Amino acid sequence: MRLLQAAANSVFNEMVSTMPRGSRDLHTMLEPLMPALTDRLSDPNKRCQEATRNAILAIAVNVGPSFATHHVLKITSRRGGTRAATASSLLPNKALSARCDVLQAVIDTCGLMGTDGGASDHAHGNSSFTAPVLLSMAFDLLKQCPASEVRSSAVSLAAKVCSLVGRDAIKPFIKSIERQSQREAIESEIDRILHGRRASNSKSVGRTSGAQRRLQTNDSQPDSAKEPPAAVVCQFCGYSDPEFALQSDLLDFHYWRDCPSLTQCYGCGQVVELAGLAEHRAVECEASAQT
Repeated sequence: MRLLQAAANSVFNEMVSTMPRGSRDLHTMLEPLMPALTDRLSDPNKRCQEATRNAILAIAVNVGPSFATHHVLKITSRRGGTRAATASSLLPNKALSARCDVLQAVIDTCGLMGTDGGASDHAHGNSSFTAPVLLSMAFDLLKQCPASEVRSSAVSLAAKVCSLVGRDAIKPFIKSIERQSQREAIESEIDRILHGRRASNSKSVGRTSGAQRRLQTNDSQPDSAKEPPAAVVCQFCGYSDPEFALQSDLLDFHYWRDCPSLTQCYGCGQVVELAGLAEHRAVECEASAQT
């Protein structure tokens, strides 16, 4: 298998080396393969997933990231036709997460294209591997998909883009999230990803210096003064995390993304208890009232 992969890579590299980057002939040769290749990103076979991911990265490097990812950026199934994208027409959760993950890998490998096209990567017209395009996809998933694994991947993708172009890039997109609590939860998680390591280091230094000062000034401090903050527990599922007491936004993010007892109404987008979803749709949901 490895010999076959090595031979295929050798043939591919030899082929693209004879054509200029962005060549229409190269696009014509590879285009029929791209939809099937993209679908294989979520193949049950791990080796197939890895080989597909490596192939897309190779195409991104040798042909261009816009061409390599123009199918990856699609989040709805082909069966959806021309209908508006809804939760029912989205791709499976595993496929959506895999697409977000490979987009992050392409960013790590190739960087982002400028809004004017930047490098010579003009597959299918204007460059599609730009910060606005990637953030648009990420926030479309955050609005439309209730699955926690997809939301987590979408937030990670948004944070990856922000790490290159700045956090302000999300401002036009965060406005599309209707509920204030959800906007704050998303912003908090992006900030945590962007600055988590730095914040963790500074907290560690602060705790060490504080402990040293206490040892130097008051060795006989009573144990009661050293007790950790009271645990904060999710009122819906009972999950407890020490970080909830330190960062209240994390509890909001748990409600919105991870809590198994809550779900997002597919009509109005409000987060409600799973057991009360039917009643919410019948009585409270504004989207249901309008239909």
